[in-house]
Amino acid sequence: MLEPERHYIALDPGGGNDDEVVAKVRDTRYLQALVDRAYRDIMTQPELQKSFYVGQLDHILAQAWHEVWGEIGSVRVLTEALRRRLGSISSRAKR
Repeated sequence: MLEPERHYIALDPGGGNDDEVVAKVRDTRYLQALVDRAYRDIMTQPELQKSFYVGQLDHILAQAWHEVWGEIGSVRVLTEALRRRLGSISSRAKR
């Protein structure tokens, strides 16, 4: 998702590019372009926004509730239904 030099300034583990990093940090035009790209590439994607996840969770909870509507007293059934549904969204997020 995040790409070095496209979304952030990468510092080599040994600090071998520290002069280059300092130059980039001092370059306000470079920094503004970096921020603009990161915002455009990442923050404008609906699936990465909090409202998307809240909507997904609402949907999952509603589906799980309807699945066990006839067994209101069964917490175990509701818990299992939630685990199945949350597992599916978790596996999609890892892709």
